[in-house]
Amino acid sequence: MLQDGFCEKNRNCILISGRGYPDVATRSLIVKLLQDIPQLLAYVFVDADPHGLEIANVYINGSQSLSMYKELTLDKDSRNKRIKWIGLSLSDLIRLNLSLKVLVKLSDQDLKKANSLLSTSKSPDMSWLRLELEQITLYGYKAEIQALSSISVDYVSNVFIPSKIPKY
Repeated sequence: MLQDGFCEKNRNCILISGRGYPDVATRSLIVKLLQDIPQLLAYVFVDADPHGLEIANVYINGSQSLSMYKELTLDKDSRNKRIKWIGLSLSDLIRLNLSLKVLVKLSDQDLKKANSLLSTSKSPDMSWLRLELEQITLYGYKAEIQALSSISVDYVSNVFIPSKIPKY
């Protein structure tokens, strides 16, 4: 994405990509940047699977285990306006008509994670999460971000993400 000039084209945003569970330092930095730079927005771009959705949810809504640390989350109003999940979603996979060769069948562990998240995501702020989890479990497949490279090498940075981020 750096080679494709993503940063030059999208200066008023942070793109968060899930590389494991969100750590405290990264979450704290993102919140601090969003608090200090009013025009800055954050977009969460993760794998289309229950673990990726859990990562997105922690960046957007925080985690129950660290809920006492207010510096790790924005207030509810700011959070809903300034941190957005942009995919990868099941509807993206279907819309792009990705080959079954790049999709992976959900494992028992994936289904267990999805059911666990569904049982704890009851608030209206998490309706996006519930909907996506329900669709993924019904469909039975998941995909990693890298699956988009089956379309073209620069598809993520030049087409997919720009289509999800509003123009400034």
